[in-house]
Amino acid sequence: MKRSWFYLFIVWAGVAGALSAAPLPHVELLRMIPDRANVLLVADVQAVYKSPLAQRESWQDTQPLPLLPPQMSEVVLGARFDPLNPQANALRVGVGRLRQPVTMDELARRENGAVETIAQRQAVLSARNAYFVQLDRFGTMGLLAPANRQELARWVRFTLNNPQVILSEFLQESDAATGKDVPIMLAVDLSDTLSPQAIRARLAGLKVAKESTANLDALAKVLASLQGVRLAVRIDDKINGELTAQFGENAEALNSIALPLLQEILAKRGMQMDDLDGWKVDVREKQIVFSGALSDTGLRQVLSLVQLPAPATGEAGPLTKEVKVGATQRYLNSVGSILKDLKKINSKPRNYDSIVVWYEKYADKIDHLPTYNVDDDVVKYGLDMASKLRAVAASLQGEAVSVVNLEASKSIVVAMQPSAGYFSRYYNGGGTSMATNVPQASIQQADVLNKGVDARNTIWRYIDDQSAGLRQALRSKYGVDFQ
Repeated sequence: MKRSWFYLFIVWAGVAGALSAAPLPHVELLRMIPDRANVLLVADVQAVYKSPLAQRESWQDTQPLPLLPPQMSEVVLGARFDPLNPQANALRVGVGRLRQPVTMDELARRENGAVETIAQRQAVLSARNAYFVQLDRFGTMGLLAPANRQELARWVRFTLNNPQVILSEFLQESDAATGKDVPIMLAVDLSDTLSPQAIRARLAGLKVAKESTANLDALAKVLASLQGVRLAVRIDDKINGELTAQFGENAEALNSIALPLLQEILAKRGMQMDDLDGWKVDVREKQIVFSGALSDTGLRQVLSLVQLPAPATGEAGPLTKEVKVGATQRYLNSVGSILKDLKKINSKPRNYDSIVVWYEKYADKIDHLPTYNVDDDVVKYGLDMASKLRAVAASLQGEAVSVVNLEASKSIVVAMQPSAGYFSRYYNGGGTSMATNVPQASIQQADVLNKGVDARNTIWRYIDDQSAGLRQALRSKYGVDFQ
C-alpha cells in the first residue's frame, strides 16, 4: 500500500516511553501551528475507520486509504501554499497523536540519524529532509519539512510560548467544521492573494470566460474577493467531497460557469481532477459549494499538495528474511499504488500540461517512502521510477512552453498592392495580399504534441517492463510472490 506524509505520525508518540497521560484537547494541536500557515489539514483518523464503508470493507486490514493509517488517532498540519506556483515545496509543520508509541532512539536508528537536543527538545534529523521532534511530555510529536535546524528551533520555541490558536479566521472556521461526520478537512486561506487586474487579464485567456456572456470585469471583481476554499470529506457508504469557495462579494455572477471555470483553472495549473466531472454546484450568496463523489485517487491527489516524507516504519529487532520480505513488499506496493494512480490520471485525453503537478508530487512521494529493511535493488528501482515520473513532468512542461511559443509566433500580414488596371489579367480583386505562417506553426505545434506523446508512452512502457521484471527477480530471490 502507498505510504504518504500521514505515515510520519505513526512514529510520533511517547519518546520517553509509553506514557499513559490523558490526551490533550484538540485546541492544543491547533495552537502549535504558526500564523504564517495558509493551509490547514485536520484529520480524525479513528472516525474514518469507524465509518460504515470502512467497517464493511475491513479498512483496518486492507487500508485502501493508506494516507490515513489506523495507528493514528488525529493529525493537524499547517503549510504554506502558493496558488500561482503549486509545485513549490514550502515549509510544512505537523503535530499529531498516535496509538502506538516509539522511542526517539528507535526512530533515529531507522532514519540513520542521531538524537540531538534543539531548543530544549529531543529531535531526529531524517535523511529524507525532515525533522522529527518531541514537543511535550504527553507524547505529542511534531515534524518540520524541509529540514532546517534554525526553523525547527524557532518553531519549537513558538509551540512552547504560544498560548492560543492564532490561525486566520477562515482556517479556524474550517477546523470547526471538522467532526465525526467530516473526518477529513483541508482548507486554504486565499485572502489578499488575488489582484483584480491580474485576474481580469487571466480571464481573457480562459476558454470558459471567452465563451461566456458574463461581464469579465464583474467576474474579476468576484474572483478577486475569494477568501479561501475548504474541502470537507465525508465517509459513510462511500467517499463524498464538498468543496466550498468563500467570497467577499456576491458570487451569483459565477453561477453558470462555476464548475467549468474551476476545472479550467486547475488544468492551467497542472492540477486537473477528473473527479470533479459531474459534481453539483450550489451558489449561496457569497459561497459556491461544489459537491460529489470522491475517489481514493482524487483524495490522494488533494493531499499530495501538502505531503510530508514518510517515516521509517517496520519491525524492530534482528533483520530476518521474513522482516526484509515484508518491508520490501510494503515499499513495492507503495510504489505500485503511486504508479497506478498516475496511470488512472493519465488515461483520459487532456491538454499537454494539465496534470504536470501530479507527476512532480507523486515523484516526491516515492522519494519520501521509508526504505528501512527494504531490498537494495528495490530501493534503486523506486528512485528510478521517481526519475522517470520527473522526466514525464519535464516533457509536459517543455511541451507547454514550445506550444505557447509557437502560438505567439503565428502572424498574418496584409499588404496593399498597386493595381495593374481594369483590363489586367493579374488584377487581384482589391489590391491586397496576405502572408501568414499560421499553417506552418500549427503543423509544428502538432509535431511537438505528437513527439511528446511518443516520449511519454516510451517512458510508461519502460516503467511497466521494469516493474514486471523486478517482481519476477524478487520471486526467484526470495521464493515468494510480490504482488
